[in-house]
Amino acid sequence: MKALLSSALFLSLILSLASPAFSQVKESWKYLTKDEIVWQEVNSLGNLIVETRSALIGVNPETGKEIWSCSQFGSLPHEQIKTIEGSPLLSISQADAISIIEPFQGK
Repeated sequence: MKALLSSALFLSLILSLASPAFSQVKESWKYLTKDEIVWQEVNSLGNLIVETRSALIGVNPETGKEIWSCSQFGSLPHEQIKTIEGSPLLSISQADAISIIEPFQGK
């Protein structure tokens, strides 16, 4: 009986401590696009890069506001866009050219 009571108390303690972990997190912001999102990533510097069917887009990860958009890079596979090691720059490989842009203003 004593073991059953201590087990019940232990279980209730665990459940009461775990319940905040299962509570729903409040959404900070929502970013809506006009197009389907192909892929997205947060790079090592914290830049949120979103690839849609029509553009490569930089989004402020704290506010969800669009910072820049490059329509010439729409619908590219993720493998074609790489962060240049040791720099904040992005390398974009296309069939006929390689473009370099910085992720803060998209230039």
